[in-house]
Amino acid sequence: WVNFDQVTTSFAFNRPPRVETGSAQVEYQNYCGVAPEVGQVGFKWTYVDDDGDPETRFEFQVDNNADFSSPEVNRNFTGLNNPSPTTNTQQVFVIDSPQSDKIVYGQSYWWQVKVYDNQGNDSGWVSGPSFSTVSHAYPYPNFSPPAQSPSVNESVLFTDNSKCYTAANAEYDCKDGADIQYAWDFNYIEAEGFTVDSTNKGDTTTSYPSAGSYKVRLRITDSSLTPAGVCTTQRQVSVTLPLPEWQEISPF
Repeated sequence: WVNFDQVTTSFAFNRPPRVETGSAQVEYQNYCGVAPEVGQVGFKWTYVDDDGDPETRFEFQVDNNADFSSPEVNRNFTGLNNPSPTTNTQQVFVIDSPQSDKIVYGQSYWWQVKVYDNQGNDSGWVSGPSFSTVSHAYPYPNFSPPAQSPSVNESVLFTDNSKCYTAANAEYDCKDGADIQYAWDFNYIEAEGFTVDSTNKGDTTTSYPSAGSYKVRLRITDSSLTPAGVCTTQRQVSVTLPLPEWQEISPF
């Protein structure tokens, strides 16, 4: 008789990593407070490996062409050791004229990512939703409180140095703009929200009836943008009690 031993061979295939479905998103577009004439766009996506392999690398590209023929942003991060799952993030600055690793105002963009595991496998390119930057820079509110702490009921001057931008991103003083609106809150209290105490454009003054520390907020709106561009900044002023008035009295 003949006995044929049955031999069974099994193979374990390592699966490539992936970007979790729906996780590739533009997280935010921020055009306030980064720096004068500078905005920022944030991106996020989630690395997943069904075998539990860690993430060792990712590539990230942003291009104003859907075919990614000449990406404005082309980043490659290696030497990672991120567990699965991990949310990756990236930030890109928005400026007025083209520079390497940055994007510009008034432009549509496409973006994509590729993630790698420690087995040398990758996800292939995965696209996030396309987006557009705003037409030009938002206002950059900026003002200075007095160098010396004012006294109760003393006139307090806030010196304005806010900058705004035309459709061509030329800088000008916000106070000179026809499409620019100012709103001052001389005693901002978070629980109460923003209260408009003045709409003066440029330098402005106020006074305080009691001593204490006051948060002062300036909100500037540029209605030439659609929707309107609104940015706010805050400073602090400490108001003191006035010095007592001395009267010299003769001992006789």
